[in-house]
Amino acid sequence: MAGFMVCALAAPGAFGDAGLAIGLGYLMVVLVHAGLYAESAGREVIRFAPFNLLGAAALIAASFVDGGFRYGLWLVPLGAQYLAATVGRPPEPVTGYVLHSFHLVERHGLLLIVALGESVVAVGFGLGELTLDLGSYLGVVLGVGLAGALWWTYFLADDHLAERALIASDSSSRLRKALGGFFYSYIPMLLGVVVLAAGVSHALGHFGERLDVTRALLLAGGAALYLLGNVAFRIAMGIRPLTIRAFGGVAALATIFVGVAVSAGLQLVSLLLVLVVMLTWEMRGETAAISS
Repeated sequence: MAGFMVCALAAPGAFGDAGLAIGLGYLMVVLVHAGLYAESAGREVIRFAPFNLLGAAALIAASFVDGGFRYGLWLVPLGAQYLAATVGRPPEPVTGYVLHSFHLVERHGLLLIVALGESVVAVGFGLGELTLDLGSYLGVVLGVGLAGALWWTYFLADDHLAERALIASDSSSRLRKALGGFFYSYIPMLLGVVVLAAGVSHALGHFGERLDVTRALLLAGGAALYLLGNVAFRIAMGIRPLTIRAFGGVAALATIFVGVAVSAGLQLVSLLLVLVVMLTWEMRGETAAISS
């Protein structure tokens, strides 16, 4: 917790003077994480701990360089995590790992709730010192509505079905599903929430105005990234249907043209409409279920 707190405090200056604090905080988290796993899994921790330490070392090194080298080093921890999940995967049959389905689903569900909650906070920060007018209030309502719709997209059925899928799997396939669903697929979902929140924050000051391509892409791309990550999550867990969610991701991305050609406000309305139609279509049509 102390390591995470250091990282959180240093985050605003991560690519400046606080870079070293980020690296040291991350190193603290990695060391405690490895120690806890060593207590339960013994020597199996060797399979992933070196990758995590490599990521921490890269962040520390990034604080001493500038420009493109710094950004390149910041990508190392993410790549190291993927390597740890593939190269460091334990052999068959899986030994030393016990995945509790209920706990795994609950913890990751709470993680998603925290991210969605922070996106709502970002909407408030987006107002800054702007003069509150009708457009500001409408933008806030739409931003909160988008967060709520993203919440429903996952918690409508996916969390319960994912738990059922994990319980029904043997230890080896359970580990594969956990990595595919709660790691590979969860990263784009969480990044989608962050990107969408940034887009909403920028849009609040330009509610009735046209957006440039970058800001419109934040809105459309954030929602699309979340939905397509959710499709990947369903594939990993064997949850169906997929078509409706995939269609929603493509439709969300298409709203970029609305923001550029008309206004930020109408793009927010369009995004919320895409999510509501997608969820309504799914609830009235085929009920989500685990494929055989």
